[in-house]
Amino acid sequence: MSGKHGKAAAATQRYAEDSSMGGVRNAARPGVFLKVVWVVVIVVCAVITVFSLHRLYLHHSRSRHSMTSYTNDAVAQDFPSVTLCNVNPVVSPDRLSEGDPPAARRRRAEYGMLTLSQFLQDYKMRKTNSHSEEDNRHLRHEYQTLVDQLSDQEREDAGHDLELMLSHCQLGDVPCDYRNFTRFYHHTFGNCFIFVADPRHLRVTKAGPQHGLTVELDTQSQEYTTQDEPGFVIVAHGSRDTVFPAEEGVFVPEGNAAYIALTKAERTRVTNTNCNGEDIGRDRSNIYAVDTRWRYSQRGCQHGCLQREVFRQCGCCDMDLPCPASFLDPTRRHTTSTTATTTTTPTSTTTSTTTTTTTRPTTPFIVGRRLMQERTAPASDPVQRCRPGHAEERCLRDVIRAYANGALPCQKECVPRCSVTTYSTRFSMSGLTSENQPDIIDPLERADGQTGGGQHKP
Repeated sequence: MSGKHGKAAAATQRYAEDSSMGGVRNAARPGVFLKVVWVVVIVVCAVITVFSLHRLYLHHSRSRHSMTSYTNDAVAQDFPSVTLCNVNPVVSPDRLSEGDPPAARRRRAEYGMLTLSQFLQDYKMRKTNSHSEEDNRHLRHEYQTLVDQLSDQEREDAGHDLELMLSHCQLGDVPCDYRNFTRFYHHTFGNCFIFVADPRHLRVTKAGPQHGLTVELDTQSQEYTTQDEPGFVIVAHGSRDTVFPAEEGVFVPEGNAAYIALTKAERTRVTNTNCNGEDIGRDRSNIYAVDTRWRYSQRGCQHGCLQREVFRQCGCCDMDLPCPASFLDPTRRHTTSTTATTTTTPTSTTTSTTTTTTTRPTTPFIVGRRLMQERTAPASDPVQRCRPGHAEERCLRDVIRAYANGALPCQKECVPRCSVTTYSTRFSMSGLTSENQPDIIDPLERADGQTGGGQHKP
């Protein structure tokens, strides 16, 4: 036995000397105390390693997914949906363009309440003269409160009109116009417009700008009511996916030409209980699509969970998120719904709309066989926004801090979707040259009688 023990000790000694782990070498040195200390350290490190590997395995088993990467220009792909948002949510009511159609002038002249019109007239001046972040928060709260009180139609009429902004539209070699877009209301940017290609007619097999969507847009910066830099936010997404322009969009400032390249990725998670396999249905967790048939959205679920917690704990709404009363309080229901069907072809779109009074949930817009986001009408008694400088704002900050630290149930409730299609973007941008950019005439030169015209168009 002593011989075998000696051989084992010698082998252990040689391993300790050759090992890259310093703790093993130290544990093999003479001295009982240091040997015990280093043995304990090694055992603790081994336990931590095993525990970490176990947690990694559990996380992998819950979130497993399969991914196949390939590049094949010969495979026909559905053209993605493209959303365009002017960064200015509300146009100035006293700046109507001379060339506007009479119907557009009439709608803009009638939109909103008198209080909103009066507010917009001094909005720029008050924000320009404000040098305090607190003043800006109060100003934004006042603006958001007035907008929340508008009806659905008043909100749309208060925003920009794509018919007036879209100068040129072409998908590949097929012309398009504003009728190929569907309008929806975004809580930050106001009117946004989604281009959805009918998969029965428009599928792409080749990459490159000559096969993509080309648009030329007028920012209408003369009608801005905010101090934001004029421009558009553009985002590509799945045709039935919730749109997040503020989080996922590419900003193209006024006077620039942008080329945006897309890479499509399809990810399918291994079937398990920790992903949402609902492809389409009534997504009650999506604050951006109340009572509509949308695909489940993890981000939309998280935003809705956060807003619910803010409303439950503080009794108000975060100004950075939508605030539909029917979502926060199911007992409140909309009383007006709009049912619309839209048929889209590569060159034209025909739309018929019927407005009725009913208590049933509204139906989504249908473009070809794809589902579009529906306009959400405000409740007759909208939930108030959290007021700056009050206890509500402090409560809001506490809830957001708890959300960021993972103390709310949102991370557990809002799991990823089992199957998701994403579009990653790569873009380049350049200023318009003098050959394709209209002349910009200084107002003083206009007063001197000099001629010219044009506007920046991203």
